[in-house]
Amino acid sequence: MKRKVAYLGHIISEKGIATDPSKTRAVKEWQAPSCVSELRQLLGLASYYRKFDNGFASNAAPLHRLLEGDAEWKWTEDCQVAFDALKHQLTSAPILAYPVFRRRFLDDVDASGDGLGAVLSQKDGSKERVVAYASRSLTKPERRYCVTRREMLGLVWALREFRPYLYGQRFLVRTDHSCLRWLRNFKEPEGQVARWLESLAELDFEVKHQPGRLHGNADALSRTSCAQCGRPMKSSMCAVRAAPSGSAIVAQTLRDQLLAAQQADPEIQLLRQWVTSGPWPTQCPHEYSRDLKMMWQQGLIWIVQEDCRLSVAASGNGHIGVAGKDPVWQPICP
Repeated sequence: MKRKVAYLGHIISEKGIATDPSKTRAVKEWQAPSCVSELRQLLGLASYYRKFDNGFASNAAPLHRLLEGDAEWKWTEDCQVAFDALKHQLTSAPILAYPVFRRRFLDDVDASGDGLGAVLSQKDGSKERVVAYASRSLTKPERRYCVTRREMLGLVWALREFRPYLYGQRFLVRTDHSCLRWLRNFKEPEGQVARWLESLAELDFEVKHQPGRLHGNADALSRTSCAQCGRPMKSSMCAVRAAPSGSAIVAQTLRDQLLAAQQADPEIQLLRQWVTSGPWPTQCPHEYSRDLKMMWQQGLIWIVQEDCRLSVAASGNGHIGVAGKDPVWQPICP
């Protein structure tokens, strides 16, 4: 009896399922696509093996943008990096373990500005073994979601993807977005959130917050690390912690304290350089503006360093004019 067998581009053995080297070997010699047709061939093969790549959607995002209807064909450095990453993943894919239904499933979910990612795994002794990967790109409307809404979308989508494994048993969801722990505490949810909660009601799960530095398996591979939360992000899209800057909120003495803290902060100095002399990031979120320092949807804000946050909160909470619905200090980056 054979200990492993090739089947539909996969190698099946007692250890699990892996890609067939005879099918992926040619990928090492694959030249960069020179037209849309060649790119579609590449993405077709890569998509067939996407369950072995936990960062497929993010890796392939620059290439998928070349296939959009109004896109001009231009092979950029980002495209080459994405192409090389896909080739590497195809030729060094891990072995996916078989699910053992008497063991608890672990579902790691994450959402970035470009896509959604999820990893389904189980513990085998002290070691976690991956059962399945899943990822997809965000649509244009989804890219405009706020962080929490995007993370909720990632959770709902991931549980739909892995439903055949998860239905009928209790499992653990791990996320680097702490707000998802209170997902079922919504009072009178409406619209999209109500529909999402209804779809989750049939599943039995617990949500655990996992700091970004420990959540790398579900994070997009193409992002660098955010200095505030440890979660991989594009440096030009790194969120900050901020407070409204109206004179009634932040007194002049506190402004001087904030200014001194900003001048000592290397990240804020980088932002200052972007504003005053450039180059401004090409993928800057719509919440940012070049005018003055930084702009949020409701006006000018202060970037609040950790040492000053309690002072800012006390200043705002102690003022009778602060509207109850507006945050004095908003943790944009969870």
